[in-house]
Amino acid sequence: FQGETILKWYHKESLLEYLNKNLKENEYIIAKKKIEGYTQMEISQELMIQPKRAYYVCDKMKKLLLSYID
Repeated sequence: FQGETILKWYHKESLLEYLNKNLKENEYIIAKKKIEGYTQMEISQELMIQPKRAYYVCDKMKKLLLSYID
């Protein structure tokens, strides 16, 4: 999954608004960082969370984005 690829397809503001509505606040922060190009490991280190948490949220975001595209 490459966040920048998704941003090429859809307007960034509407995509972020969609994610903000469908994710919890802390999940949204993780998702936004992923879209900005951070790796899951970088996200976990910067936010001081378990890497599994970052991977879980990114997976959840992928599913949301697939439903957004459809």
